[in-house]
Amino acid sequence: LSVAVNPSTGFDSPACNTSLPCQTITYAIHSRKANLVYLSAGYFNESNVVINSSSPFVSIIGSNAGGSSSVFDCNRRSSGPAFSIVNTTVSISGITFQNCANFNVVSGIGGVGGAVSASGSSVTVSDCKFFNNTAQIGGAIGVTSSSLLVSSCVFENNTATCPNAASTATACSAWGGAIGTEESQSVSITDSAFS
Repeated sequence: LSVAVNPSTGFDSPACNTSLPCQTITYAIHSRKANLVYLSAGYFNESNVVINSSSPFVSIIGSNAGGSSSVFDCNRRSSGPAFSIVNTTVSISGITFQNCANFNVVSGIGGVGGAVSASGSSVTVSDCKFFNNTAQIGGAIGVTSSSLLVSSCVFENNTATCPNAASTATACSAWGGAIGTEESQSVSITDSAFS
């Protein structure tokens, strides 16, 4: 099932589809059971979007044509990363992630991945941009016991603070300012820029 999401003009209802967009990514994935989610150009800031085994494969495709793009701005909120992916397969493309932070060590993947966090999953990220994200491990993307494929992405000013750090403001590059992985089956990073 394909569904469009527009946070400004969409409406979460059983009727939302590609021509009548949903308002939230969470509703599109969990209530509409969409496995292909198209994000409109504009700003997204919904709470942590959890994608788990109830959705065996999800592809989230943003808009980055011309001067408009799909931007997920977390505004440094305390509810965790933009996407938490657990025990499933997810493909993410064409999205700008900014100002996301993950220091919630209570959840199963807390502190891992500021914008995109995954555990026990297969994750593909392509044609995305990551600006000013931070976590204990993997400031922009963090995965544990997962496979990760990153291609044609831009990473700028992302930071890791290290597990058990005394402060969430102290940078610690040893744990992956941009990308951090733990016990990952495979990791591939191609055609990407880091600053």
